[in-house]
Amino acid sequence: MKQIVKTGLYASKAPLEWAVIGNGTLYTAQTPIDRAGQVVEGVSKPRAARQWIT
Repeated sequence: MKQIVKTGLYASKAPLEWAVIGNGTLYTAQTPIDRAGQVVEGVSKPRAARQWIT
């Protein structure tokens, strides 16, 4: 079961939630958007980070 985490971020026009908890793990989405909710186009360097929540 997943639980949506309220983040206070702007609503995205993409079909996603910014953060959800599933099976005890926090998953987040990092998508560059502007204040209107539009995806910002451009080049970005892929990064991955993992943080354990206890």
